[in-house]
Amino acid sequence: MKGKIVLTASAVLLVTLGVVLNFMPQEAAAALGIATAPATTALTQVLASALLGMGFINWFSRANRIGGIYARPLALGNFLLFGSSALSLARTFSAHHDATIIGIAAAIFAVLALAFCWLIFFADPLADQSKPRARD
Repeated sequence: MKGKIVLTASAVLLVTLGVVLNFMPQEAAAALGIATAPATTALTQVLASALLGMGFINWFSRANRIGGIYARPLALGNFLLFGSSALSLARTFSAHHDATIIGIAAAIFAVLALAFCWLIFFADPLADQSKPRARD
């Protein structure tokens, strides 16, 4: 059950970011203070595609068991995404304290990175069997 909550929350976040960055790349770059060159717009949309892809993978995997050995590649991919993003955003925020949106994003990504770390190393998905799973 706990894995479902983490996957759902991360899916909603990633799909929302992906849609915003895909359909409003120039506005998103301007809001972050990034110059809007054609290459910036293209790279923003490539990033949006990756975020949408990962978000949809999380959304459609949320009913599966995750934790320990179950869905380990999915959990490790998410941990890498959220962990490396949190570190990059935190480094940027430490250099530019006036960018509060970067600090908030770093905190959200760090929480999700810790959640996926917990799922990988400490969670026992078999302990969450309060109701039997339907058989095919």
